[in-house]
Amino acid sequence: MRLFSMTVLFGVIIGQVQAEPCFDMYQQSNFERAVEPGLIIPATEEVPEHCVVRGVVNRSIEFELRMPTTGWNGRFLMMGTGGSSGYIAPTDTELHRGFATSSTNTGLYDVSAYGTDIAVV
Repeated sequence: MRLFSMTVLFGVIIGQVQAEPCFDMYQQSNFERAVEPGLIIPATEEVPEHCVVRGVVNRSIEFELRMPTTGWNGRFLMMGTGGSSGYIAPTDTELHRGFATSSTNTGLYDVSAYGTDIAVV
């Protein structure tokens, strides 16, 4: 159910990137997810102007979504953490190719501050 909810959320947001201003993405919030207002990030030499949206699904899965404001290729790329979970992978690496990108912490949090003798279940 969680994966389905996140897929629906990303699909809805990506579908609306041209229909509504980036800021209004918070209107996607409901009892299953909390979405912050989106921010327009100005272009740099490496990264085009884009909208960044952050939020939480099911009170534990943090996500970040970036969408190009122009030149979107119609494709979505989910960035992974390579099995290390607990953090959100960089989501700005493929914006220059027109991808909307996202990553999650998969509901886990970095426990490295607690030492290596702690197990996360």
